[in-house]
Amino acid sequence: MVTLLFRFLSLVLIICGLMLLGADAVSTLEAGGVIKLRSLESVWMLFVPGSAPSAALPGPLAMILGIPAWAVLGLLGLLFAFLFRHRDDEYDH
Repeated sequence: MVTLLFRFLSLVLIICGLMLLGADAVSTLEAGGVIKLRSLESVWMLFVPGSAPSAALPGPLAMILGIPAWAVLGLLGLLFAFLFRHRDDEYDH
């Protein structure tokens, strides 16, 4: 049951990462080719306005919030998909 939950979560994270990648591509095209990326912090601020997370966090965590959101969510989704993939038991022959 837990495996199924994490597999579903990995699918949601991958889809969100792809949607953010597409949104960044559209924003870049609208800006005339100037690369526009949404950081994880900017996505955080959409959901929790008024909370400045990077100001209150130590260095490494603040650095993670500066990474493009599509990369963080997409890679986390891929990691969960890999860790919780369906495995055939080799000893059930």
